[in-house]
Amino acid sequence: SSARALPAIAEAVEGDLTILADSGVRSGLDVVRLLALGADGVLLGRAFVHALAAAGEQGVAHVLDLIASEMKVAMTLTGARAVGEISRESLVRGGSEIGVRIFWGCSVEAYKMLLLYSRVMGVVPLGL
Repeated sequence: SSARALPAIAEAVEGDLTILADSGVRSGLDVVRLLALGADGVLLGRAFVHALAAAGEQGVAHVLDLIASEMKVAMTLTGARAVGEISRESLVRGGSEIGVRIFWGCSVEAYKMLLLYSRVMGVVPLGL
């Protein structure tokens, strides 16, 4: 997958090129994961297009709000206070999966939000 190749690409270009990731991005967690793997930016093509087709400008605004909210949860749980603080140290490997490492000093509220999000999305967060 492109996510697996991303660290090697980031290492090879060493900041000489801007890396934009655009593959299977469906959530703010995906955005955080790709930034941690070395992307300089993440494109939201599919989510943006589906939202535009379904609900026009309001749909796009809603998707962007959802992505931002999910990113805030993931960043809070990893201890990142700003996008620039997202790094490979934010990640944990679990078999073939690349997940977000949970910052154990996060608030109880943030932890509960992650558990609720995980149940709604039908995923098990790695590191729990």
